Amino acid sequence: MEAAGLPDAHRGQALALRSLRVAACGVGLVGIVLRIAAVGRPGFWNDEAWVAISTRVSGVTQFLLSLSVTPVLWAALLRPLALLPLPPEI
Repeated sequence: MEAAGLPDAHRGQALALRSLRVAACGVGLVGIVLRIAAVGRPGFWNDEAWVAISTRVSGVTQFLLSLSVTPVLWAALLRPLALLPLPPEI
């Protein structure tokens, strides 16, 4: 008698799993659409600020202080670029 109940149980689990996958894909697609719709609208001032801070320090102590708001490898990558005689916007 239990053997007859197993296919229904598996069918219910498969339906629940499929519903979960559809819901996850729907949430993902809504997130992507909202992200694409917002491109170019907000000013990315926080991102620009930590990039600027990481390139405009002088000395090791200020460099280490700038790491509190800057990812370490990004700062290490940008520091040599700040020494080039280029306009600050580049």
